[in-house]
Amino acid sequence: MASIVAGIKMDYNTSNLHTWLEDYSKTFKDSETYLEETKWCNKAVDIKDYKCDEYIDSAIGLLTFDDYVRAGLDSSFIPSNEYFWMMNYSEEKDFYYVNDKGLINNNVNDKENYFSFGLRPVITIKADILYQKGKGTLNDPYLIGENGNAALKDNYVGCYVKYNNYNFRIISADETGTEMILDSIIDEKVSFKNYNAFLNKYFVSKFNTKDLVKMNSNNYIYNYANKYNYKQVNPNTTVSSYVRIPNVGDYYTVNYSDYWLNNIFDTNYKLYSVILDNNTYFSDLATKGYVLRPIIKIEPNMVIEKGIGLKNDPIVIGDVNEDKEN
Repeated sequence: MASIVAGIKMDYNTSNLHTWLEDYSKTFKDSETYLEETKWCNKAVDIKDYKCDEYIDSAIGLLTFDDYVRAGLDSSFIPSNEYFWMMNYSEEKDFYYVNDKGLINNNVNDKENYFSFGLRPVITIKADILYQKGKGTLNDPYLIGENGNAALKDNYVGCYVKYNNYNFRIISADETGTEMILDSIIDEKVSFKNYNAFLNKYFVSKFNTKDLVKMNSNNYIYNYANKYNYKQVNPNTTVSSYVRIPNVGDYYTVNYSDYWLNNIFDTNYKLYSVILDNNTYFSDLATKGYVLRPIIKIEPNMVIEKGIGLKNDPIVIGDVNEDKEN
């Protein structure tokens, strides 16, 4: 879903993981109806002798070591060939994570940098909730809640949307409009210096600007000096445009790799962030070329044509001509 540094010697309550999950939980619709608050371990633990007697109550958290053991560790369904954070941390306040082999580690930094890994939120559905349809498989998941609402803004964060035959996912939705990230990449390398001009000339031409809302986007600082606070704005970098690129912390950014993020790693050398295929980040000069993942914002009253928001049944808006080239 996203990739961030957990924090520098922080417990869960002060970590970037907690901040991100709290923000993400606010995107849920009718969470009081569907979700059960769960006790999550909030104490340093030894995974060789796992004991926890301090908990917090929340509707959302991350995988705990105890859950991972009961699921079958690296032989379970959980490993994903990617790095992702766990809820637990050590006495040194280094968070544990599962690596691409399904093994647990808490080596969170090298001599130069702390590591960014993915987040896989965990929730508990209330026992009496009935599902509407689905078989519980990847291609036919259980469906609860009201999907496919008539107005695009009333649908869930995470829904798949086909707009003019481009595939997107919703990353935010409110009365000002619906932000969506392209569920693919523009396979043309562009320098960081030129990405805004490229997207707001080339990519925006694929759509009717009457459907779009301009966004104020910012460049964000993301490095050790600011404790990897992914919400810290780089001063005097606000840009108003129809298309922006993702920031560290944006939802659904880890599905693709080698594309620019709107984050500066080193302000002296002008090094900007690029996401890699293992959910970590690399920094490079603004003159170098990388591919792009655009984000656009749709006007709030856009009416959907069909679909319920699943990957194999996306919400369809705009030009529904299936023969149009992507």
